[in-house]
Amino acid sequence: AVVSTQSTGSKYLPYDGLWSDMNEPASFYDGSAQGCPWNDPLEKPPYIPGVRKTLQWQTLCMTAKQHGYRHYDVHNLYGWSEARATRAALHYQRPSNRTFVLSRSTFVGSGRWAAHWTGDIASSWSDMAATIPGLLNFNMYGIPLVGADICGFQGDSNEELCTRWSQLGAFYPFSRNHNTLFARPQEPTAWGTETTAIIRAALLQRYRLMLYLYNLFVQANEDGTPVMQGLFMQFPEDSFTYNLDRQFLLGSGVMVCPVLEEGSKTVWIYFPSTLWYSIWTLEQVSLSGKVDPYYPAPLDTIPVFARGGTIIPVVMETDHVTPTGESVLGSRDISLNCFLDGKGEARGELFVDDGLSEATHRPSHRAQFSIVNSSLTITSKEMRGDGATGFTKRVKSVKIGGVTGSHVEVYVGNEKQLHVQYSSVTGVLQVSDLVKEGEVPVTTDTTTVISWKVVA
Repeated sequence: AVVSTQSTGSKYLPYDGLWSDMNEPASFYDGSAQGCPWNDPLEKPPYIPGVRKTLQWQTLCMTAKQHGYRHYDVHNLYGWSEARATRAALHYQRPSNRTFVLSRSTFVGSGRWAAHWTGDIASSWSDMAATIPGLLNFNMYGIPLVGADICGFQGDSNEELCTRWSQLGAFYPFSRNHNTLFARPQEPTAWGTETTAIIRAALLQRYRLMLYLYNLFVQANEDGTPVMQGLFMQFPEDSFTYNLDRQFLLGSGVMVCPVLEEGSKTVWIYFPSTLWYSIWTLEQVSLSGKVDPYYPAPLDTIPVFARGGTIIPVVMETDHVTPTGESVLGSRDISLNCFLDGKGEARGELFVDDGLSEATHRPSHRAQFSIVNSSLTITSKEMRGDGATGFTKRVKSVKIGGVTGSHVEVYVGNEKQLHVQYSSVTGVLQVSDLVKEGEVPVTTDTTTVISWKVVA
């Protein structure tokens, strides 16, 4: 894509998105070089929020005029308005493709046009912990694509801090490592090989969950549901969740519990009253409605859990990147990780499009997954377009946590499956090689039933 750098359009600059920084508006003068009219009450209001000096600190005079408005009245709308105008300009340049705008200055609802990051935070353990309530707030402000500078921005990070922050940041809605000039390098490869491997493993968890995250953003676009949520949003009847700001949910089904203290190899976790599972082993955690003050979390681990009743589409572990560098949203086989609730049920969905086109131009499919009475039903329906999303997604593997019984048989339709693993100790059932034994598509209009039964 291109954006014209001259009104004649004779020169072009390739781009994928636009990053707006220092757009509060920010200034290296306090008010202006000539000062502000201090006899005006707007310049010295009776209440000043927690800024360092005056209300004019590193911005404009409050009496400055912006298109007929006083800056005092529209300061917080500056970045909001700029994001809206920027999005419109980029859309004009390439109307069929989505735009990407990253803005430091925002206001309530800016997420309609732009992503956001939290600005110049310090490379410290306390600032890392503070990013969680900050991002939770921004999601409630209508800005779901939001993140903080992983490893911190101001000052030098260190290896342990950057490791733990990278684990946390892998689950930010907007995930980016970024720091200031002249600070020590902090990208994953700037540390030792062991640390690089730990950070890579954390980022690969993000890529495995990319389809789930994408679906959360589709939902946020459709009805405003926050992508990153405090536990109180899913458990409003549980007053114990109201003050929790050191763990969080992605959607309703994934709980992230990072280590936020230097030198710690454990983490304090509260498990609301429902079934919880380790997200990757699918083994049930017997802590419903309880606190574990010392949940194990060695340096190479960030505890992540799935809520019972959830079905999560997962990118296959060995299939993160294609030889052509294709997007993780592109053509590939997927696994369904299913976590049964107390009734033995679970639900989920997958929205599939090309990941690039505007809504009015993109073909799309939506697959619904549901487990009831020991049967997994996969229903896919074309939502828009001619059916040619460009992707062929198939369920290659199904994993189910919370299954009971000594021995289990699995069927796709009436065909018994041969590649089945089941442990009555862990309650985890896995059916693999579904693509070889029979197509289970999710990008064609079809319904498939996978069922299991306990046998002697």
